Amino acid sequence: MKPGDRPMSLSMKLIFLFVVANAYAGAISLIFFPGDTESLFFWKIAPPINAVLFGMLYLIAGSVVLQAVIRGRWEPARYLTPMVIPFSLLLLLATLLHLDKFTPGFKLYYWLVVYIVAPAATIFFFWHYEHSSPKWSGQNNQVQPFIRWFAVGLGGLLAVYVLVSFISPEFVVNFWPWLLTPLLAKAFAAWLAALGGGLLWFAWEPDWKRLQPVSYLMALIPVATLVVLIFNRDQLKAVDLNMYVFVVALVGLGICGAIVTVVQAMSKR
Repeated sequence: MKPGDRPMSLSMKLIFLFVVANAYAGAISLIFFPGDTESLFFWKIAPPINAVLFGMLYLIAGSVVLQAVIRGRWEPARYLTPMVIPFSLLLLLATLLHLDKFTPGFKLYYWLVVYIVAPAATIFFFWHYEHSSPKWSGQNNQVQPFIRWFAVGLGGLLAVYVLVSFISPEFVVNFWPWLLTPLLAKAFAAWLAALGGGLLWFAWEPDWKRLQPVSYLMALIPVATLVVLIFNRDQLKAVDLNMYVFVVALVGLGICGAIVTVVQAMSKR
């Protein structure tokens, strides 16, 4: 534990482990049984490529949160705050806008509770730790100004995409290289809102080590999406301009993650 770092409370670890368990359960269900979402998940997802991609995103998110729990310190986990809150709230909003698509009864109530408790608990823990003894100073590895504003600019672009997805989901549905529903357009936008929140957090967090996982996510998310696309290419609408733009955007996001990591590493030499 670095000097000044504070251990996570037991309650925070338990809440985060609850989030991890839900993420992994969703990942297993969606990745291995993409054709059975009507019975195994909270709403019917079709075609299966959407279920698999959703599951891969859950797998990545659960692993990131689990890493924070294993490390057991608040400061290196603080970057999760601007990621969990927009993701949870936007997915909750998408749910409320498309309630008719969800399986009614216990599963719907459970889904709603998860995405109400997660942001509420995250806000509480952030307030608790930062209000009691804020630790904003960087330790050994300050984020470089170029990296800071590069990340913030990229986060702003993702925020614009998320806004478009909620205001005009039909635009995203028509552009997407495989079949998509307005609900899924908003759900995938919620995942990008999480990444965008992490990137915008570069404007406040001064310590690179506390932000480095965000750069890894910039690489993991595109790679996971490309893998899903390759293994489910039979479900693509067509190999057309939209698909090429989609792939270029994914590769570009991954390259941005590499740029952030490499430039920051070179600044320490």
